[in-house]
Amino acid sequence: MWRFRSMAILGALAGVLIFGAVVAHGGWSWNAQLAVEGMDVRTSWTVLDDPDGASAYFTDIKVSLPPQAVAAVVAYSANETVQLGQRASLACLPNGIEAVFEFQVRPLAGADGKTVAVTVTANGVVVGQDSGVLNQNIVMLPVNTVIPATCSGS
Repeated sequence: MWRFRSMAILGALAGVLIFGAVVAHGGWSWNAQLAVEGMDVRTSWTVLDDPDGASAYFTDIKVSLPPQAVAAVVAYSANETVQLGQRASLACLPNGIEAVFEFQVRPLAGADGKTVAVTVTANGVVVGQDSGVLNQNIVMLPVNTVIPATCSGS
């Protein structure tokens, strides 16, 4: 019982520290969730210079995978669209699945930010990061993004 209580307290403390770091950083982010060959893949986009504008932006996210990769969109926010596609030029490698993630963050009324950071994680591990500006396509190419999974499709 004392182990469970200790772990619960440590978990709560870690959550407070992480949340505090995000608030202190001044940014916010949205996440989409994908299932790619059993991996929990999440995309995150953050407008770094607009800490109060959480609903003042909309993002189109395009994810391209090899035709052999099995993937599905699990969840996304009201402020984004997520499209899955295939590219024959992408490969299933021995160390993972090549992927291309494209983000385009657009401002809505009242938005005043300009700088965008994007991140892709697979089972909580960062597999790609990039940055850019609003209305620009931010593209993470397969050289930077390999999802550590095995293709099961044919």
